[in-house]
Amino acid sequence: RAPSGMASLDGDYEVCDEGLRRVSPFVESLVRWNAVDRVSRTDSHLIIHFMRTGWIIPFRCFATPSDRDGFIRAVADRQNDSDDGK
Repeated sequence: RAPSGMASLDGDYEVCDEGLRRVSPFVESLVRWNAVDRVSRTDSHLIIHFMRTGWIIPFRCFATPSDRDGFIRAVADRQNDSDDGK
């Protein structure tokens, strides 16, 4: 059975050349950089906004705060690169 509630947000998130990749036991998806509208955050989640929807990434998905911060920097860098190419 697929998880429900907040557990459904868990997974492995990766910044790659093509875009943002999410892999879980149930779903693998890719959001291309040109689809990302913006990135925001709360005290406990990173939110990637794209195509009138988005990913809510719990900070608990990262092994350490350093991993989390590195991911956020990588997303911001790629988003800036993508904006330059528009």
